[in-house]
Amino acid sequence: MSDPLEQLDYYTLLQVPQEATADQVRRAFHLFAAKYHPDKFQGSGADPRKIERAAQIYRRGAEAYRILCDPKRRKGYDQGLTQGKMRFDANAAPAPEAAEIGKWPIKVKSPIARPFATKAEQAYKAGDFANSRVNLKLALARDKGNAQIELLLKHLDEKLSPVSAALDAANTQASQAVTQGAEGNRFDDEPPTGARALPKI
Repeated sequence: MSDPLEQLDYYTLLQVPQEATADQVRRAFHLFAAKYHPDKFQGSGADPRKIERAAQIYRRGAEAYRILCDPKRRKGYDQGLTQGKMRFDANAAPAPEAAEIGKWPIKVKSPIARPFATKAEQAYKAGDFANSRVNLKLALARDKGNAQIELLLKHLDEKLSPVSAALDAANTQASQAVTQGAEGNRFDDEPPTGARALPKI
């Protein structure tokens, strides 16, 4: 038969909601300790099994208190809890940080990607989003799967899409004008239709 204590998560054990603040966890632990501290069960004629069980429950409550009052460890515990783990595992891989726009510096694993990420950050902060986008693409090519870079690229694509469309339209008009102008500036012997020929020398 499994121990019912193993079926309790830290929040249930301390009887606090999952969004409880550190102060609420502290107060809940003090109430918990008053109820389960092993010294409360000491005395003449006390059942040693009852004392040991109280100590076991108290240790688990103290563990819950330490984890839930430490924001970093609590985050890791909450992630493990979504996977059905009732206890904190210090050896578990830390939860990857959520990608955020404007979170600097850009964290990269590859040292080859670092200069591009730095240039992208500097360009972004200077408002040069096109240059930032180019450097982010170069950084991502060297640090594939980087969530922060991918999020920034998506953000810049959305930000630059109206600008890119306007630039594409302007480039198309300019290239058409050059093409039309080139037709009007022939230097061969044949003048364009409907134009007066220059006198030959």
